[in-house]
Amino acid sequence: MLEGWNAPAGKEQYARVTVELDTTGAYAVRPVGGGGSHMVAGLANADALAVVPADVEEVEVGALVEVLELRPWGVIEARLNAQRIQDELERAGGRGRHRG
Repeated sequence: MLEGWNAPAGKEQYARVTVELDTTGAYAVRPVGGGGSHMVAGLANADALAVVPADVEEVEVGALVEVLELRPWGVIEARLNAQRIQDELERAGGRGRHRG
């Protein structure tokens, strides 16, 4: 969990999240969107739903949560791999091999 949030007391919650990598390279999730009329946009950007049990009122950074994938895991993994490559290129100063 990269970012915490409050959950409604006494209700099981299904929060929209994206799957990312934390600083150790482990999978982590971050909430996407908020409540209100723009919830559909948050759902469109979500990779998964984090399942928050009814007895949990606050999801803390670093907490483990169950997730229900909304996208095929291969699609999520491909996006994460592309992000890893982009991050490596940026750390190298944007230098890389290119054919012209």
